[in-house]
Amino acid sequence: MVLGTGIGADGRTPGLSLPSAEAQERLMRQVHRHAGVGPEDVSYVEAHGTGTQAGDPIECRALGDALGAGRDTPLPIGSVKSNLGHLESGAGMAGLLKCVLMLRNGVIPASLHAEPLNPAIDFSGLGLKPVTAPRPGSGMPRPPRPGRSRGGAAARAGPYGAPRRRLGRRRALGHRAERHRREHRNPGRAR
Repeated sequence: MVLGTGIGADGRTPGLSLPSAEAQERLMRQVHRHAGVGPEDVSYVEAHGTGTQAGDPIECRALGDALGAGRDTPLPIGSVKSNLGHLESGAGMAGLLKCVLMLRNGVIPASLHAEPLNPAIDFSGLGLKPVTAPRPGSGMPRPPRPGRSRGGAAARAGPYGAPRRRLGRRRALGHRAERHRREHRNPGRAR
């Protein structure tokens, strides 16, 4: 279930391809506030994470200021780009699917080739922890994916796990699908 989304422009920045940490932080805070999700409720961030010397420190500063500051334990972050490469306009969907699979399988996959970590990013000072090895998702009842940004724009979404109860087969398929299945199994049966 996606509890909140938002999109915004970074506004005036020193360069066309440089994001604004302040604009990204503002957007993250707005989306989480409207969704009723506090920074302490966020248990994982799927970051844009292109591996650039300029963009990653700016994104991490925004993530740290909005979601990492004041936490008891560092906020795990990762990026699917290290596993698949940059998929251009499909990158956001790949990140969302990674989060869905994390919820389903209960494992946060490693961000490959993350080490050595970028020395321009003070991960511990920002309250962030790159996921460099697979880790269990236990204790992560609602892992969100609050970030995807590109160029001078930013977008955020927060998917959370649905309740862990299983739906009955009839309810999962829906009444019409169940009736259709029964009719085809017993074609001579009256409605």
